[in-house]
Amino acid sequence: MQASASKFAKLLAAKHPQDLSKILSSLQTAPEATLESALRLFSGSVPLSVKSYPAAGVVCDLAGTGPTTPGSKRHLGLVAADFMSIRALLVAAEVLARDRPNLPAGHAVRLIFLTGRARSDLAGVLDGLSEIYWLSATRAVPEGKFCVPVHAPITPVVLPFTISVEGKGTHGAYPELGIDPISALCQAHSAIQSALALGTCRRDFAMCNVTRMHAGSAVNVIPSKAEMGGELLTLQSGDEVQKTIKRKMEKIVEMVPKGMDCAGTISFGVEVQKVENAKAQAEVLREAIVDVAGKEAVVDIEGDATLQIGVKFGLMQKGVQGAVALVGQSLKDDTVAALALTWIRLAERRLECTFA
Repeated sequence: MQASASKFAKLLAAKHPQDLSKILSSLQTAPEATLESALRLFSGSVPLSVKSYPAAGVVCDLAGTGPTTPGSKRHLGLVAADFMSIRALLVAAEVLARDRPNLPAGHAVRLIFLTGRARSDLAGVLDGLSEIYWLSATRAVPEGKFCVPVHAPITPVVLPFTISVEGKGTHGAYPELGIDPISALCQAHSAIQSALALGTCRRDFAMCNVTRMHAGSAVNVIPSKAEMGGELLTLQSGDEVQKTIKRKMEKIVEMVPKGMDCAGTISFGVEVQKVENAKAQAEVLREAIVDVAGKEAVVDIEGDATLQIGVKFGLMQKGVQGAVALVGQSLKDDTVAALALTWIRLAERRLECTFA
C-alpha cells in the first residue's frame, strides 16, 4: 500500500473505532436506521440528504456547492453492499461531506448502501445518475488486492425457466390410487444437474439454479401437480452451450416424468443479457486504485470468479455506464482505508476537484 493510504489507515484506526463496531453489529437487525445514524455521525455538523429505501437500502446525496466548472455535469453513484465496503464508504462519506465546498456546483455524489433483501427493487435509487462504481468484497481475490474485469463479463446471461409436472392427486392413505408428481419432479431436477455437470466442457461456464419449488398445501394429500423454477446461466446468448443445455432440459422434462406416468412441461422466460464493465469507467476505476494502492495491488483472476456478484450489478446499471472492482475480503484498517481512499480519488478524477 502506498504512503497516502497507510497514512489514511492510521487516521481511520484512531477515529470512531467504537462507533464503527456498533454500526457493523447493528447492520443486520436495523440496517436503514443504523446507516442513517452513522452517516449523520460521520458527517458531523454538515447537513446531509439521506433517504431510506426499505427494499434496497440507504442513499445519501452530496450536491456540489463549490465554484462552477465548464463542461458536462456528472452525478456519480458509489455503491457498497457488504460489511467491508460499507465501512469504507462511511469513512469516505466523512471526507466527502466535510470537503463538499470543494465539489463544483452542478456535480453530485450519491452514496448507495445496499442492505435490503429485495435489491432488485431499485426504483428511485438510480434516478439522475450518470455513472456507477461498485467495490465488492470477495474471497476469489487475494486479501488486499483488487481486480477490475475489463474483458470478462461480470454477470452471465440469465434465462429463467419454469418446470411443471402433472400427476394424479390422491389421499395420503391411498398412494396407490394416485401418481406422485413430486417424485417425478425431483428425479427431473437430479437428471438436469447430472446432465449439466457431466455434459458441459470445463472450459464453458454453465449453471442451473433451482430457486423455487411448490406442490400441494395439505400434509396428508398427494397433489396432482408440482412445479419448480429457476435460472439457467451461461456466458453467451444462443450459443451452442446454451442451446445444448436447453435441448437436454426439454428432453429430460419430457422423458423422466413420462417414465413415472406423469407429464412434464418446461417453459423459458425473458432472457437477461450479460453485463460487462464499461471500458471508460473501468479504466478510471483502475487508475484510482493504482493511485491509492499501487500497480502491484491490481491482479487478474481467471475463470468465472468475476461472475460471483451475480446479477446485482446488472440490476444496478439499468442503462447507466459503470464499473465494478472485486476486492480481496478483509476488515483490516489498511484495506478498508484503501477502499475509502479509492472512492475519494475516483470522485476527484471524475468531478475535477480535490478532497483532503
